[in-house]
Amino acid sequence: MFDKKTINIPLSIATHAECFNCTTRLIDDIKRLKGVQTVEVANEPCRLDITYDPNFTSLESIESYIIRQGLRIKSHYDHRHYIIEHLDCPDCALKLEQRISKIEGVTWASLNFATSTIWFEYEPDVTPLETILSCITNAGYRYIEPAIAQVKHEPTVSVFKLEGLDCPECAVKLRNRLAQCEGIEHVEVNFPAAKLTVRHDLSVINRSDILRVVSEAGYSALVQTSEDKSAARGFFHIANQRLVLTVVSAVFIFCGFFISLLNFSIPVLSYRLSSFSLV
Repeated sequence: MFDKKTINIPLSIATHAECFNCTTRLIDDIKRLKGVQTVEVANEPCRLDITYDPNFTSLESIESYIIRQGLRIKSHYDHRHYIIEHLDCPDCALKLEQRISKIEGVTWASLNFATSTIWFEYEPDVTPLETILSCITNAGYRYIEPAIAQVKHEPTVSVFKLEGLDCPECAVKLRNRLAQCEGIEHVEVNFPAAKLTVRHDLSVINRSDILRVVSEAGYSALVQTSEDKSAARGFFHIANQRLVLTVVSAVFIFCGFFISLLNFSIPVLSYRLSSFSLV
């Protein structure tokens, strides 16, 4: 007669419940235990259905064994996930995923292009985490831990007036140089207007830092603040008001002059008509 019980997966494994490999490893270990007949994943999350022979083993022994094996698996495998920045296309995501999967000690890697998130499992005893992260940066991308990404500040848009920009190629080089700076999300260089627009995280890189990068590239820039824009709008607003007043005044003057001419012409015309009738 066999007993069937539903047992919780240890917290050491449950924290990585999305890793099917860890659950499979745990199930394989439990099946090797004498007296255990079947082990299956239960309908409830993070739980296992176990059928065992109470004549050979007890429920307490099984639970104790599961905890030990869970700790062993946790110490042998580590799981990480990061947000990948500057991921432009699905092919780029696939290439980066394959590149990380080939690292010795990495058992699996999965990169979701839609969420720009990479998940991977690795053996810390075989390869350090720094080796995997260096693979990401060497491929031209940046990684952010999810906890940091959640508290990331809202980006700020800054506009600069550029000087010394001689050709479109120079504009492209400046844009690429700024795009590589940490904290900058988007760069747009308008060569005809000599204008630089940058969307950036002020907590990482401020306007002074951007001006320094522009200066190191051999150009100069001036920050176009909101006050400058308001002042410009105010100037044109005042100029427009003056123009309207001038036009209105001119219309009134013209109307007055026309009326005065009309009043002067009526008696003259009447006199000429009366003179004609007398003749």
